[in-house]
Amino acid sequence: PMTDINQANSNSIVILGIPDDRGVVVNHGRMGSRHGPAVFRQFFYRLPLGGQNELANIELWDLGDLVLEDHIATTHESLRRVVSALHRRGCTVIVIGGGHDATYGSFMGLRDVSENAKLVNLDAHLDVRPREEDGQVGSGSTFRRLIEEGKVSGDDIYLLGFHSHTSAPAHLQYAQENHMHLWPWHEFSRGCRHKVMSDMLYHLCHHDAVGVSWDLDSICGTC
Repeated sequence: PMTDINQANSNSIVILGIPDDRGVVVNHGRMGSRHGPAVFRQFFYRLPLGGQNELANIELWDLGDLVLEDHIATTHESLRRVVSALHRRGCTVIVIGGGHDATYGSFMGLRDVSENAKLVNLDAHLDVRPREEDGQVGSGSTFRRLIEEGKVSGDDIYLLGFHSHTSAPAHLQYAQENHMHLWPWHEFSRGCRHKVMSDMLYHLCHHDAVGVSWDLDSICGTC
């Protein structure tokens, strides 16, 4: 457990939980992802790590869970401040959600330190939905929010694995018009995954920092 953020350094990997699914509720999704950090830890800390000494020089810290604010947007700003402070210490940060809207705060925390950082998202959805009519931020609006607030350009975002049956035509059009890098799932499923990965890495190898967001709905669950 990490008791002081100053314990982190360039050899550190820091885990931070955000047990918040209010953004999912805003988008009328299924509740429950707020339990994600606790369930992740329950299974993760049973695993034997570094069997071939891969982590010999790595410190693994757990900062616990972020204390949620009254509103989703202010919670994102709180997350941003914590992630930014950790990156300034030079460490790698792993944020466990929670709703996918938390990517806003975690990526902005990286951008505070590396202003040209790119964002890779593995997801079944495009997550460019507009805000709800009452202005609330939902879990499916992360990338649209980043673009419309001028935090990033569409060219900074790489979306991998989205499905046609989960993507409205208007959302795909928005992503294309904003020049987001798009690789739909069928390009992976047709045996092109090595080409997709090499193409993406070619784009990203010239940048000092990359944030990766991995939505669980991109994973096929098995028993």
